[in-house]
Amino acid sequence: HFLYNTLDTISGMILSGDTQRSFALVQSLGLFYRNSLGSGQQTVSLGEELVTVQSYLKILNTRYGDSIRVDCRVDDALRERKILKLTIQPLVENAVHHGLRPRGGDGTIVIGAAEENGALLVTVRDDGVGISPEKLLELRQSTAEDTPGFGLFSIRRRIALFYGTSDPLTIESREGEWTKVTVRIPPEGGNTHAEAEN
Repeated sequence: HFLYNTLDTISGMILSGDTQRSFALVQSLGLFYRNSLGSGQQTVSLGEELVTVQSYLKILNTRYGDSIRVDCRVDDALRERKILKLTIQPLVENAVHHGLRPRGGDGTIVIGAAEENGALLVTVRDDGVGISPEKLLELRQSTAEDTPGFGLFSIRRRIALFYGTSDPLTIESREGEWTKVTVRIPPEGGNTHAEAEN
């Protein structure tokens, strides 16, 4: 649906004569799919994942008239680290739909990265509506697809399976103010499916 809806938006822009914005949207869509589909590799550099996120947000802002800003606070040295493809983008999508959309589609998503004992910690923080303590507890305890935390559960399971870790996500929030999700990626050379295939 994301692709078809975006193509519909581009078609409408072209028909209305808005060639500059339609051209920019086509470029963003191309970058998004080039990086997310790639060449069949399961991993990409952190820098490439950030380009995917920025392209995704440009598309959403154009389609919905949102004013979502992204602030990438990532040192150049860490941008070369390899991570599982589409690790950050789904977390940003979750932040948009559950954090920023309920307050009108305006806000900031801050993406950070740091190294800790060889592991890479990636954070996605939004200044949206936040999560109630009760809902936060449900999300942290979600262990099946029929739980209220299905979206985050799916992301958590995918990362855990790939890296062979038990719980790679940490969720923090203050209701009415912000939500932050931290992904812990094991040091390079850890137990990953990519290594198992080599």
